[in-house]
Amino acid sequence: MSNAILVAALSTDPFQSVVDGVEFLEVRGQTPGQDGFEVILRTKATKDGPSDLLRNQKKEDNLIIAGELALVGKKGDPDEGKPIIFVSSVCIATDDQYFNEATIVGRFAKESKQAEKSSSRTVIVNRYRKKPDNSFEQIPDYFRIRGFGTHKDKIDSSSKGALVEATGVLTSQTNKEGKTYTELKVRRIRSHEKGSGGYKKSDPSEGKAASGYDHKHFMGSDEDSIPTNW
Repeated sequence: MSNAILVAALSTDPFQSVVDGVEFLEVRGQTPGQDGFEVILRTKATKDGPSDLLRNQKKEDNLIIAGELALVGKKGDPDEGKPIIFVSSVCIATDDQYFNEATIVGRFAKESKQAEKSSSRTVIVNRYRKKPDNSFEQIPDYFRIRGFGTHKDKIDSSSKGALVEATGVLTSQTNKEGKTYTELKVRRIRSHEKGSGGYKKSDPSEGKAASGYDHKHFMGSDEDSIPTNW
């Protein structure tokens, strides 16, 4: 499972697209701030629901979007690694609004990559797509998450295959080869197991009417009110 709520300014007008035989209304958007990134928005092309509002928008309009989060996974695709939101609800936003919240539920893969103040790790999230013969195809999305403080400890100590729920802020990063990928900066993390580089302390909501995005809110807590087993 993976879901997200974002504020984005449209960078294109809405257009029709067909993906795996399904007709969508699609638009590209850009999240605000100096750390903003491109997001692909898709909703089924129907006469009502989110597509009814979305088709009447135009480039540079601001929207609050909620829906299922996925990643472009096709090798060689120019959009590979970019986030896609299959829109379930949408409303008009103002220029000074900021919201960026995503939750993923999946399983840890490999081992963590440790830096001085943080650790990152891949989480595999499976989603399912209905095929023309009414069977379902399982599609894995490989999310990269990054944690600080006690969140770093949980990422490091959890075993491979452990079920994890992580909530945080989506960011866009670039690897050594210059390829961009999506990373979740963890605000809250839970694992079914108890756990025994450098980082730029930027505020993604700087200059916006938003709160709760300061670095201290991503450092975790040792309070017993946040369970480590579920």
